[in-house]
Amino acid sequence: MSPDRCNRLQCPRHLVHKGNDVCVLYQVSEMDKELAVLDVFNVGHKQCRQLRQQLAAAIMEDAKRFGQPKEIAITPLNKD
Repeated sequence: MSPDRCNRLQCPRHLVHKGNDVCVLYQVSEMDKELAVLDVFNVGHKQCRQLRQQLAAAIMEDAKRFGQPKEIAITPLNKD
């Protein structure tokens, strides 16, 4: 894989980490915000597709779990 291809795909896993283009595999620790990354040049096209599909599935699962609001009401704040 190349960084240009990541950008063309608008891959949400692509990140510049410590000056290197990397693919974010997963977050190691929520406390430390540490990421498990792999250099994008070491990610094949098949693995890239699988990682993007996993992320899309996780996003859809979150949307199902939390649901979508049926109505959003906006009330103006009174400045008294």
